[in-house]
Amino acid sequence: MERLIVEVEQARKLKNTQTLGTQDPYVKLTLGNTMQKTRVHDDGGKIAIWNQRIIFRYIGEDKLLVQTMNSNTMSDSLIGHVEIPLANLRSVGTIDQWFQIFDKKRKLAGEVKMKILLQQ
Repeated sequence: MERLIVEVEQARKLKNTQTLGTQDPYVKLTLGNTMQKTRVHDDGGKIAIWNQRIIFRYIGEDKLLVQTMNSNTMSDSLIGHVEIPLANLRSVGTIDQWFQIFDKKRKLAGEVKMKILLQQ
């Protein structure tokens, strides 16, 4: 069984979606039908640090959906998202980079630093 290991390290230049106070960012990862989240960085604002490893069972999904969210009492709001293609992950080995995320209007909404690798 293969595992997809995603190390969600940090985010920078995040778009502020909060009207009052400071936003509390977290990352929601969706692979196929499985969704997992990082912990919330309270009052992270435009910068967030998670350094969190999330492990999925990998059965050949072709993309990973990454959504950076702002945690709110009433309902969480999307800061930005990106879809990461996984098709060439085997040949590449490890992806370790800053990924640009975009809001609903396709405007740049920040960057998320992640490391993604497959493990047998």
